Amino acid sequence: MPAKEAEAIYWQLFLYDPAHALSICEKRNPNLSREVLATIQDTLLQHNIFTPLYRQAHEILKDKHASSDKPVQVSLHFNENSDKRRYNLPAVEEVSIIVPEKPSDVTATRDILLHLKDGSGFTRIDECHPAYLPLHYVLLFPYGELGWSTELAQWDGKNYTDTRLSHMQFFDYRLFERKSEYSTILRGGKLFQEFLVDVWASTEQNRLDWLRFNQRKLRADHYASIIKMKEAGIMPNQGGTPCVLPSSHIGSPRHMYEIYQDSMAITRFNHHPDIFLTMTANPNWTKIKDELKQHQYASDRPDLVARVFELKRKTLMNEITKKNVFGEVVAHVHTIEFQKRGLPHMHALIFLEKSQKIRTVEQVDEFVSAEFPDEKEDPILFDTVRKCMVHGPCGDRDPEENVLKITPKNTMMLRA
Repeated sequence: MPAKEAEAIYWQLFLYDPAHALSICEKRNPNLSREVLATIQDTLLQHNIFTPLYRQAHEILKDKHASSDKPVQVSLHFNENSDKRRYNLPAVEEVSIIVPEKPSDVTATRDILLHLKDGSGFTRIDECHPAYLPLHYVLLFPYGELGWSTELAQWDGKNYTDTRLSHMQFFDYRLFERKSEYSTILRGGKLFQEFLVDVWASTEQNRLDWLRFNQRKLRADHYASIIKMKEAGIMPNQGGTPCVLPSSHIGSPRHMYEIYQDSMAITRFNHHPDIFLTMTANPNWTKIKDELKQHQYASDRPDLVARVFELKRKTLMNEITKKNVFGEVVAHVHTIEFQKRGLPHMHALIFLEKSQKIRTVEQVDEFVSAEFPDEKEDPILFDTVRKCMVHGPCGDRDPEENVLKITPKNTMMLRA
């Protein structure tokens, strides 16, 4: 920050409004062109990664200074041991949410506060209230359609049943497109992505709350971690109230450890895997493009991309496990990840029957090819390889938009 009664200079200017900062810079440099100064300033604001960091630090300093008389120091720290691929920027514009590990009273719920005119205080509407969704996402629910509530029950086609309608079942119904009704939600663009993230977070919080208040039903007191606490003489009031997530909760430590142990047992029994296969979603799939609305892109419909990918994945695994395109399959394991460019992909390990395991060069050549297929005999496969598995010069070095030219010299190319 500049000293008292002193004008801002250099990086201090970027804390101001761009127009005001440009006028100060022009005043200090009357012999320079305003257009050039504006170009430099706009370039730094748009491309320099430290500009938003300085602004964020400035906001933090203002808040801390207002609440404390002691001087506050903020430093920008870079950890050289951090994974560069994990902390780099995503390649697509996506909406994310930060879920605190230990929520405070402020961040525990996403409430809407209504202040009554009689001065009696605030009325809270949390995410479990039917009016939460139409009040929070006004554009997605223009008619004020009510959301999920704890009193909803399942409908068997004639009457309501005694089975409670869960949080996830309700949103599964709302996210599935029906030709008989116009879905405002699926046409929300970035607001739809925010809605999806908020729905997932509230559904996950709903599950966690149930587990937290039903530890006795889960017999959590028999878990090894609780027993060790008792053996060490740690009372609940000393170590806090333990909350153990069972292996049935997807993503919990016990769930991850259980599927890891299962995978290792399969590998130990069937020896090494024979095929490591990767399948990536393609936003240009016809099934995706045909279902997009007007002016929509695949990134606007992550639900559609995930649904089509799952159908394609099941079809691929059916070809491998039922039709035995690689041979008789005795076991397989897979995991699904979402890349920073927003597309899901699957990594699968395929275990073949002992007599059909891949051991020779000839067997490898049956399944792995590093050359272009014949364009006349299999034009569809040739076009797929040309579009998806070959990377050539880009940008100014290829004015024809990376069009592949097949010549005798490049008929043998490794797949990227």
